[in-house]
Amino acid sequence: MRIYKRYDLPFSTLGHGTPTVPGVSTSFSSFGASLFSGDDWYQTQPSALVVLETTIGNSNATLYQLYVRPTTVLDWMRNILANR
Repeated sequence: MRIYKRYDLPFSTLGHGTPTVPGVSTSFSSFGASLFSGDDWYQTQPSALVVLETTIGNSNATLYQLYVRPTTVLDWMRNILANR
C-alpha cells in the first residue's frame, strides 16, 4: 500500500530562534516502512519545487568496492539536502 509522506525538518543555520533554511518540508509518495520515495518524485515546501530524480544503475561490482565508502551519503538523503 502506498502512502503520501511529509517530512518537516525546520533546520536553521545558526541555532534555535534563527530563520530556517529553505525547503523546510519535503513531500513524496512511498511505502509504510520506507524512509524515501521509491519512484524518485519529491515536492518541497514552501518553494513548491517539484523534483524528479533518475537513478543510474551500476553493472560493474568492482566500482562499488573502489568508490563506495561508509562516509558516502545515500542518494535519497543527498536529494533532500540538495533541494534545500
